Amino acid sequence: DGLVLEPDATGLLVVKDRLFLGRSYQYCVQTPVGNIIHVRAPISQRLSAGDCVRVRPLPEADYPIQFFAWSNSSVPQQPEIAVIG
Repeated sequence: DGLVLEPDATGLLVVKDRLFLGRSYQYCVQTPVGNIIHVRAPISQRLSAGDCVRVRPLPEADYPIQFFAWSNSSVPQQPEIAVIG
């Protein structure tokens, strides 16, 4: 939440999957390095797997958006953090 998903033919993010949640969709978006971001969007916004997109913070968001990257491997790793906003 706090993010906007926008179609962008030159975008570096790719929609991998879409889940219908009733009043909204949850999109599974892959970054260029393979990380996955889950973003909710209104039901009126319908994107398909393979669509290129960009993600930005909501204009009215008055807090920073933080992304935490982690691995499912059993080897401990230093988390990577990105802040938008």
